[in-house]
Amino acid sequence: MAVKNCIDALSPILTRLFNISLENAYVPPDFNSAIVRPLLKKPGLDKNVYKNYRPVSNLPFGQEVLVKVVDERTETHLNIHSLHEPQQEVSFN
Repeated sequence: MAVKNCIDALSPILTRLFNISLENAYVPPDFNSAIVRPLLKKPGLDKNVYKNYRPVSNLPFGQEVLVKVVDERTETHLNIHSLHEPQQEVSFN
C-alpha cells in the first residue's frame, strides 16, 4: 500500500515525529542509513566491468520527508527575515 493512500492517518504521527526530531536536533539512526546499489551507467555497457557502474543511494522515506521539511522551514525563515543575498536568485518550484 502506498504511503499517500494513508496520508490522512499518518500525517499527525509524522508531523509529531518530525517536530520532536527538529526540537531535539536529533535524527533517528534509521533515517541516517541508505541502501547503496550499483546502477549501470549506460545500457549496453559490459556488466562485468565495475567502472561501468555508479552508486545510487536510496534514502529511507522518513529521511526524504524530514529533509524537505527542514528545507522548507529554512527557506521560509530566510524569506521572512530577508536573509538571502541580493545576488542570490530564489526559485520556488
